Amino acid sequence: MRRFAFRFRAIVAATAAVTRVLLRRPLRGPAQPTWTWSEELFVAASRAALSTSGWDIELMSPRRRGLKPPIGRRTGSALTVETVELGGIQAERYCPRARPFGTILRFHGGGFVTGSARMERRVAAELAVFSNCDTFGITYRLAPKHPYPAALDDAIAAYRALLERGADPATTVLFGGSAGAGLALATLLKIRELHLPQPAGAVLLWPYADFTFSGETILTNGDIDMLPLRDLAPVWGP
Repeated sequence: MRRFAFRFRAIVAATAAVTRVLLRRPLRGPAQPTWTWSEELFVAASRAALSTSGWDIELMSPRRRGLKPPIGRRTGSALTVETVELGGIQAERYCPRARPFGTILRFHGGGFVTGSARMERRVAAELAVFSNCDTFGITYRLAPKHPYPAALDDAIAAYRALLERGADPATTVLFGGSAGAGLALATLLKIRELHLPQPAGAVLLWPYADFTFSGETILTNGDIDMLPLRDLAPVWGP
């Protein structure tokens, strides 16, 4: 019942925010000059849902490892998809049928409290096809049930396992968005600290890396960012 109420509040808040955009934009124009309708609706719904539900961290963790969206037929036909374990960490592997050029270890986003590799499997599969790399999306442990350094320990265990499987660090890349990018950064530092073979690099999309929320844009973009971090700093920050 509590989880149902949690989801219901988020849906109501997002619906109200979308309705406000539909009523306001024809009269006043976009909130930002370059925003399309879809961008403005998405940002409004995301901000409203997170502002309402972001305080209930324990309920944000996905149930049964999260949704599992289908992979497109064209993308799926170019891959072998399987569930594997990397050092005891569950992962989904997307291996191009053509000989892979390298290896990608992918970390999902979600503020370290939600999200899953399963939920991002479609974009992970597309990444594997586009890059022609053997791609692994790992299901690392989430806070608050598993506080730091659980996620980092899982990332290192998965990286060690890839090396043991024969991945060449010279053609291995860490990849993540948001919290996943922050985890990729932390993993790079830990790899150096442990004197493990260092990967070729990392791809970091909008990295969630400043846990002090001290950057100027936290304030200047506070009313337009899809993630209301200024409001959620007491919850998601240290």
